[in-house]
Amino acid sequence: MAVSASNSARPGWYPDPSGQQGVERFWNGAAWTAQVRTSRSAKPANSVPDAASPGADHAKLWLASGLPSAGPGEIIPPRPLRLEDIIAGAARLMKAQPGWLIGFPAAVSAVMTLLWFGATAALGIRIISSIDVSAGSFFSLIVLLFLLIFAIELAAFAVIATAVVVVSAPAIRGKAIATRSTRDTIIASAPRLAGFMVVYGVLTLAPYVVGGVVLVTVPILLLFVPVGWAFTVWLVVRYSLAIPIILLEGATTLNAMRRSDQLIQGSWWRSLGIQVVALALMWCAFIVGYAVTFGLGLFLIGAGWAFYVAVVLLLYYDLTLRREGATPVLTREGSDD
Repeated sequence: MAVSASNSARPGWYPDPSGQQGVERFWNGAAWTAQVRTSRSAKPANSVPDAASPGADHAKLWLASGLPSAGPGEIIPPRPLRLEDIIAGAARLMKAQPGWLIGFPAAVSAVMTLLWFGATAALGIRIISSIDVSAGSFFSLIVLLFLLIFAIELAAFAVIATAVVVVSAPAIRGKAIATRSTRDTIIASAPRLAGFMVVYGVLTLAPYVVGGVVLVTVPILLLFVPVGWAFTVWLVVRYSLAIPIILLEGATTLNAMRRSDQLIQGSWWRSLGIQVVALALMWCAFIVGYAVTFGLGLFLIGAGWAFYVAVVLLLYYDLTLRREGATPVLTREGSDD
């Protein structure tokens, strides 16, 4: 099947347009990606077909194989995942790479907290002194401090998310992880998320901004604020796979959001449920940690975020496998960047 930028073929693996024999390249639905693999056209009759096979129900074919379990040393089973597979797989990923997926996120969260305190100290005196000057100055400084703290938090989350995806992808494929190259890849890859973090931040802040404006102007309209929250949740779930798509497929922010939406379609409620379970476990850990000591709670902020991103990564693995019969998490060859 010929695929070009002028048609709308479904995402999947197709013969390399450069004409290389025995090589397939991944088409993301809008453009060719850098992902290639050896052609798998010669397959046993009972094997799972390539994503290029139109109309193939890959999930049913995988599930009909008897729900294979993860083998010794494997992070996840080689099939579409159930809720318990995703949660347990995320935990196994963190256990397999504790330095990168627990220690590193904890260090990032510690730096984030220091920056929080620094921002608060820098603006705190000005905020206190502005109380007697004007209400406008006071509230503008409060808003500025809130936005600064929020920006620091988004940057920390982007770094942690990059580390989780960069480290987990080769770990899932059973590849060794070199500390130096992994560090360099994280540093090089983190800026890719900048655009999406801005969009994510706007989506996250929108309900607060709308609620504040409504509270000041027409309080009766606060009855409709829950609708805004529901719409925000709907959008966040739709675009929740953008992070692994940006980092693994090299997509731009808008293309990643579009592809995330395509993968989530028909699985929105299931995707929401999986992420709610992950967030509930994360918040339970936060509460227990802070109940014991501030230091433990601080440590668990980074680890909790890493766990959530690992769950999103495995959800991406699951949905690409169900819809396309293959997933870039397992089929990427060459550089792990």
